[in-house]
Amino acid sequence: MNKRLSIEFVLLMCLVSACNSQAAGIGGQETTTSMPRVAITVEEVPPELYPSPTPVICTSIPQGMTLTAKPVSATAVQLEITGLQPGEHLTYILRAQSDGHILRMEGHPVLTADSNGRYVEVVNSLPPEMKHWMIQVIHSGGVACTEVDLP
Repeated sequence: MNKRLSIEFVLLMCLVSACNSQAAGIGGQETTTSMPRVAITVEEVPPELYPSPTPVICTSIPQGMTLTAKPVSATAVQLEITGLQPGEHLTYILRAQSDGHILRMEGHPVLTADSNGRYVEVVNSLPPEMKHWMIQVIHSGGVACTEVDLP
């Protein structure tokens, strides 16, 4: 670190001495050189706060649509949605609370609803200490909601 400071100091001194030699002029004649002045403005910018997520509010499930959540194990749940548009993209949110801790998991599946408007996915790796899950599935017609208790 000190070596770096020494190098920077030497470079600064070279720059200053070069400017002084230009001011002395050539052949003993004094010349003046005006150096352009640069105005520097320093503005303190407060750190950006991360936006809070938009609240997801459950809507009534449209006629012909079903949402089921079935326990597969103590750490997995199967989501099944029918009555979607073929090729429809979904987002799902799983929430649980245990011993004062809240967990929110959000999924943006790459796969879409099949040609019959059906989507099935098993969500794995849920914490085994969290048993009661609230599930919200965001689809083109709103937000379908259900709950599930894992063993």
